[in-house]
Amino acid sequence: MFICLGGGAMTATMHTRNRLIAAGCKMLKHTLAAGFLVCTFGLTAVNAEVLETSFFKVDLGTQWKPVGKMQNTPHSVNINLHNDTARSSVNVVVGAAQVEPRELLLQLQKALESQGATVGPIEKQNTWSYFGYNLNGLGGYACSTTDGTNISSIIIMGNPKEGLDLVRSFTDCNEVLFPPL
Repeated sequence: MFICLGGGAMTATMHTRNRLIAAGCKMLKHTLAAGFLVCTFGLTAVNAEVLETSFFKVDLGTQWKPVGKMQNTPHSVNINLHNDTARSSVNVVVGAAQVEPRELLLQLQKALESQGATVGPIEKQNTWSYFGYNLNGLGGYACSTTDGTNISSIIIMGNPKEGLDLVRSFTDCNEVLFPPL
């Protein structure tokens, strides 16, 4: 949760920006030769098929599973989802911030390039900024947008189509932060 009084707004903004970048970089660092993402936290057992956060709800079905420790507060969400069958992973981060989506994606591009990835140019469609990449033979997609109060960052690795299908199935969400991709 980010609470700022007086001159602390810039500190909170920088802290949130750094957390968004760190979350994206952490996800990208942990790939297996088999071609799928594993987060350093290990698996968290979850029996529910419907995942509800303070920013969206999604039916995970039987294939998608949360990986690691999920952060879910009224002001921020950070969750990693993995689908073994589709060999796809999705990282979703939403939080209060004034950082521009393009700035966030530039930092993610630098992190990917430092790991030897080939990254495409940042493009814009409506409110979304996004780029594609290839890391160790795995395709991926990173996108970000803001509604002026919150910023969302979605990173898909392994099987972009499956990851995009999952994000498209989000319900009860802010359509600016999660528009139909």
